[in-house]
Parts: sequence; structure tokens; C-alpha cells
Amino acid sequence: MAYEAGMLIMFDVVTKGVFVEFRNTFESLPGPYEDRAAGIAAGEEYCREHGWDGSDTRPSSNDNDWEAGEDQATEDKRG
Repeated sequence: MAYEAGMLIMFDVVTKGVFVEFRNTFESLPGPYEDRAAGIAAGEEYCREHGWDGSDTRPSSNDNDWEAGEDQATEDKRG
């Protein structure tokens, strides 16, 4: 599924809660969730309940190609 532009779901590894921004509404889902995948899934479910259908073009958490617990390397683009 794809996220809408401006849709944001963040998992807090300290509190194990989730912060969701969806259609200019901000929501905290306190959890605690077992892990990042469970937290993100809860955030996505919140968005579905509020009208998200996944038809946009941005990849969702289900499209990640890394394994749970694996470091997500990013390229340093500072030049």
C-alpha cells in the first residue's frame, strides 16, 4: 500500500508508542506496541479508519526490503 502525501507514522522506541500525522490531524497512539512493525501497523489502521485507502504512490511500511532489527543504511548525500 502507498502512503498519502503528508501522511506520517513514527514509532517511538523508548515509549513503544506511535505518533500519526494524517490529513493535518495529529494523534498519539500510546501503546505500548510489541515492536516497530506492530506500532506502524496500528498507525496504518488508524489512517484506514479515517479514510486512507492506500491508492497514492508513496511506499508504506509493508514495502520495506530490510529485515526486522537490521540497520537501515542511508547514503550520505552531504557532498
